[in-house]
Amino acid sequence: MEVVCPFKMFLIPICRERVFKGLVIDAHNLIPELAPHIMKSIKTVHGDGGPGTIRECTYNEESGYSGLTSTLRIDILDAENFVYRHTIIKGVVYGRMHSVVHEMKFESLGHDKCICKVSTEYHLKEGITFPEEDVLKGGRLVMGLCKTIVDYLVANPNAYA
Repeated sequence: MEVVCPFKMFLIPICRERVFKGLVIDAHNLIPELAPHIMKSIKTVHGDGGPGTIRECTYNEESGYSGLTSTLRIDILDAENFVYRHTIIKGVVYGRMHSVVHEMKFESLGHDKCICKVSTEYHLKEGITFPEEDVLKGGRLVMGLCKTIVDYLVANPNAYA
């Protein structure tokens, strides 16, 4: 089985505590509210929001996955160390992959900024190749959603304070 692992890192002009709350803890509410053109809904199917929780995500037109649904499992939600990881176990993996693992780590750069490190692992099925354009498409979707939430937090300094 081949694993494709793109990595991104970006500076956020907000403390990691606020970003983690908005971008991780409450993302299932914020993403459909702030980006309904991309994500129609994120529903908790099982669990309390912590590790083991199963969520179903339904995509809209601009996502590039219009009308599709994916199921994800939260693997790590560590609010003390600001680490989050989930695995897409069903849906947009299109039968080409066993799973897709997204991990985010937030490192503080003082009281008003942090670095977000995002890694993605595409666990491909035997004999399947994954075109670079598909990797870029997934990366653009994730980064676009991150930017939307960060822009919201910058414009609303009391949100998640």
